[in-house]
Amino acid sequence: MNRTITYRLALASLLSLLAACTEQAKGPDPRKQILEKHDQLMAKSEQAVSIKMQLDTLKLSHFRTGHLITDTLAASKEITRLKHHLAEADDKMEDWMHNYQPEYKGKSLEETNAYFKKEADKLNSLDNDYKIAIAAPNELFAKLHIQTTSAKK
Repeated sequence: MNRTITYRLALASLLSLLAACTEQAKGPDPRKQILEKHDQLMAKSEQAVSIKMQLDTLKLSHFRTGHLITDTLAASKEITRLKHHLAEADDKMEDWMHNYQPEYKGKSLEETNAYFKKEADKLNSLDNDYKIAIAAPNELFAKLHIQTTSAKK
């Protein structure tokens, strides 16, 4: 009876060790990581749309009343430039979403891992694009002492 218990404990230990090794070798699911990053970037995309609307409002209200901005032509060009950078980041995100293949099949494990690594790198680059595109308008709003929609929340 002692041998049976010993063999069962040894077998259970071996199976749990094997399962643990398999999970460690597998590592985190790259599709899940990419989806999480995508969700973060979608929030930044919504923020970019909100900022573009705020820039439009700034252009309409502050230029017509003539306060806070002395050189309206330069300010108008700056607002147009800022909106362009926000739109570029959104366009890159849209292109990525259209080209991403979440069910990357028919390739070797190495090719699949390389594909998802490349896609994660693209998302990290997009994240940086959004950070830069969002920071500049926020600096302008702060300089003009304008409370933004995100600051009101």
